[in-house]
Amino acid sequence: MLTGDKRETAINIGYSCRLIKDYSSTIILDVPTQAQAHKAMNKAMKDVMKGKSRHVVVVIDGATLGIVEQSTELMALFVELGIRADSVICCRVSPAQKALVVKTVRARCKNTVTLAIGDGANDIAMIQEANVGIGITGKEGLQAARSSDYSIAQFRFLERLLFVHGRWSYVRVSKFVLGTFYKCATFYLTQGLFQIFTGFSGTSLYEQWTLSFYNTLFSSLPVMVVGMFEQDLKASTLLLVPELYTFGPRNSGFSLVTYGTWMAAAVYQAIASLMVPLWIAGAIGKFGVEPDDESLFPMGLGVYTTIVLVVTFKIAYLETHNWSIVTHITSFLTILAWFGYNTAYSFFYPVRTGGYHVRGAFQSLAAHLPFWLTIVVASMIAILPNIMAKIIKAQLYPSDVDLYQELEKDPEAVQRWKEWEVELGNQGAEAEGVTGSKIQRRLSIAASIVSKHSSRRAPSLSSRRGRSKSQQALDANRNDSFLAVGRHSQDARRESFGEGQDQVGDLWGPGSHRRGASSASQMARDRPSRTNSGGPRDAKESGPWSATQLHFPRPFPVPADSDLSVSSTTPLQLGVRRSSSAGHVYGRGMV
Repeated sequence: MLTGDKRETAINIGYSCRLIKDYSSTIILDVPTQAQAHKAMNKAMKDVMKGKSRHVVVVIDGATLGIVEQSTELMALFVELGIRADSVICCRVSPAQKALVVKTVRARCKNTVTLAIGDGANDIAMIQEANVGIGITGKEGLQAARSSDYSIAQFRFLERLLFVHGRWSYVRVSKFVLGTFYKCATFYLTQGLFQIFTGFSGTSLYEQWTLSFYNTLFSSLPVMVVGMFEQDLKASTLLLVPELYTFGPRNSGFSLVTYGTWMAAAVYQAIASLMVPLWIAGAIGKFGVEPDDESLFPMGLGVYTTIVLVVTFKIAYLETHNWSIVTHITSFLTILAWFGYNTAYSFFYPVRTGGYHVRGAFQSLAAHLPFWLTIVVASMIAILPNIMAKIIKAQLYPSDVDLYQELEKDPEAVQRWKEWEVELGNQGAEAEGVTGSKIQRRLSIAASIVSKHSSRRAPSLSSRRGRSKSQQALDANRNDSFLAVGRHSQDARRESFGEGQDQVGDLWGPGSHRRGASSASQMARDRPSRTNSGGPRDAKESGPWSATQLHFPRPFPVPADSDLSVSSTTPLQLGVRRSSSAGHVYGRGMV
């Protein structure tokens, strides 16, 4: 937190927004010389590395920061201390010093994205220096909002801006880019593969005008809709489970592996879309298709139609979770545009004097059933393996997104989430940030995930209607045990809850089911023992300026004496603390 307030006010704000906790160890840097600053920071660094405190807060004023910034070595040491600490508060700093701190952190943590948020004109330099700048409109004017990348009316709106709109934007851009590369690769690979049958003479499988209209008329709408309207999860789910935000920083939506899977699908579908029509037309054994061959345009028309259908279905439906009315309309318009174009083109195309036989070809082919059967068979062969691969992955290796998408389809879970949203809205901001009802809420979600995951793996439990009464009673007892743990946690761990949050910060986030822990109780026992053992704090694993670690509100630990245990493939994401926002906070956060 970078603020111009005096130290006492800054510390009070730190307590209000929970940058500082009741059990935090506060390190105050207030020295008049560089030698004393170097000695104080070295001592603080040793204390932090020894792990004497579970939550370290560094407080430095503008005068000391001015001394530190005069030396490159001291500034690097200060940034390193900030990375290893849990919170850093810079008070009585000027706008130039705010920008300097952000710039130095960006230079040190090159693989991170910095975010600066402020509400006054003195925050403009800091906002413009960060990768992402957010301005708050309020009593201090609109200067910060006008100079920022995004503008919000209140500080609490930052939660929805990041967890909901930020994640949706990442998913949309990722799928738009992947879809654009995929549709072009699928279509133009057929041209390259077709050269095998023409002796690499350069003969085009498609008529020139039809070829040029592919990207503009027959494949642009599906990817545009995905890029504008895709929502892989509902906003209420993303707000209830903020750990899902790590989908972006972990590059889960766009990576070399993801790109490779899309391109592999493009290669296979291009081969299937080309070879099936050519095999049916008897052109595979010829290896010598001439440019004026009467069968050239009909073959290209069949391959082109297959490509349009396959690409539209994959982008608009197979890779899109949010099937809206816009999705259906644009998909229908894309296919209608293709057939309407061919109908009109076959009438207005000039009488053939050389080249492709287009005049009246589409009407002649449309009257024959084998033409349509060829397109149906080719499309099914091209798209079915992709469908089966997605089903197998979702059933055997489900991701966190797959699990929560399944929960969103459960009417009971949706009703519980709506009730919790109303309850949280009535409660408002609280000092501690977590109540027993919220703990019970997260435990119920975890129980639903366990039930869904177990029922998917056991064939006898796949249908609720087909379950026997004994099986239904067993499921009810399992859910009651989860709720009982929630009530026990509320009463037994209320006083030590804040400490427990920071002991198990990165224990139960999304993807934790891949860590191999046998039970939640064992994880809760192991983590405090490692934390209290006095081990060194790694710069890559802690700190508000960490280059690799994302910091989210800490989950609630399950008591070691509870009987709650889950399989190693079940992600437990329990109670999330929500911080109350302070009045005038000039913050700089890491995304």
